[in-house]
This record gives sequence, structure tokens and C-alpha cells, in this order.
Amino acid sequence: MGITYIEFLAQSESKPFVVGRTEIISTTNRQCDIPVTVTHRDADGHRKDFVVGQNVDPYQWQVGRVVDDTEYVMDGLTRILFRQILASTTATLRIYPVEEFNAFEFIQKLKGQQHAR
Repeated sequence: MGITYIEFLAQSESKPFVVGRTEIISTTNRQCDIPVTVTHRDADGHRKDFVVGQNVDPYQWQVGRVVDDTEYVMDGLTRILFRQILASTTATLRIYPVEEFNAFEFIQKLKGQQHAR
């Protein structure tokens, strides 16, 4: 059993997490050729974009499926955009969290890297 889109948004805003794998499954092969973009902005306005499945491994190709192992933070400032969903096509987005995002630990890690320089 899944959750609604509104429930998903509320969860990602209150408990951000790091996504380790993004998978798009489609009922048509052509849908997998249309870019799906993940955009994340931080509180300072810095923006990071990447296209899911941009680098497809030719030995792991599967019909109607794109898998991307790029890690990104999923929170209230993350957007996933399907440029287009073709007529008579069903596209499913699966995201696999690897850990909860802890801003305090992230800042401490950055401070440690600055002192090491």
C-alpha cells in the first residue's frame, strides 16, 4: 500500500531524507527517452539539477526501465519534473531512501572539512 502525494510532501518536508536510487518504470520504451529532472535548492538559493538516467549502462539496460544511483536530498525544496508523459502511458517513480537527512551533522561535517584545509 502506498501513500498519497500530499502525504509524501508532508513527510519529506518534516523528515528530509537522502535518496540513493531513483527508478522510473514505464509501460512504453519511448517514455524512458524523455528526460526526468531532479532539482534541489538549499536555503541559500543554490540549485543543483540532474537528469535521471542520463548515463545508462549498456549492459544493464532493461525495457521500459531507467535506474539512476545519484544521491540527492529529498525535502520541501526538491522537485522532480517529468517533461512529458506520453499518451496511453503509465510512468511509475520509485525512490529508495538510504538515510534520514540530518542538517546538524551535515554542517558539522562541512566545518570539519574547512579545518582540515
